[in-house]
Amino acid sequence: MNATEPRTSGTLIRRVKRIDDQAAWTELFDRYQPMLVRWTKAQLGNRIDADEVSQRIWAELVTRLPEFSYDSKRSFRAWLKCLHRSRLMDYIKHQRRYRNHLSQLADESSEPIVPDPRDHRLTTGGLASTSKTRKASVEDPTGVSIGRLLEIQQRVQARVSSRTWELYYQVTIENQSIGDVARQHTMRYASVFAAVSRVNKMLKQEAVG
Repeated sequence: MNATEPRTSGTLIRRVKRIDDQAAWTELFDRYQPMLVRWTKAQLGNRIDADEVSQRIWAELVTRLPEFSYDSKRSFRAWLKCLHRSRLMDYIKHQRRYRNHLSQLADESSEPIVPDPRDHRLTTGGLASTSKTRKASVEDPTGVSIGRLLEIQQRVQARVSSRTWELYYQVTIENQSIGDVARQHTMRYASVFAAVSRVNKMLKQEAVG
């Protein structure tokens, strides 16, 4: 353990088994959030991704720690780091799918992609390599950047319900099957399919508009 990592308190870990002990959860967050952010920034290089990954981890800790069996002979930090590594890899995979989906939208709209150096998803943590990204012709001034496609998705997201966007995200980005997503939301297969198709259609219309 280095000087910047907190010492594990067995008493605190046992206290957070009670989800209603807000003081314990606040203390746990204050102790370990900086460490989670630091671990993620070391891999991805920016605070935006670090905050997103840590939020996902805390959402999971809320459900897992009440059932967690603390053993003073074993390292809680090692367990937490293992969980962080797993969720970090999940996040990177999702971002790759996200990037690939945007690239596909650009291909379907017959417009080349120009990597936008301002987009942290393409420039940090090895999530993507510009050497692997198809470059637009220098003579073609109409190339669509990933940054612009991200803006297009934000505009479409603002036009649909949060549930519709969640369905789209789960099927398209998280690569879950339509059947599984339909069961999670207690919906018919056809309804989920229609929602995802509608969002993709809106995205393509924005891309060529």
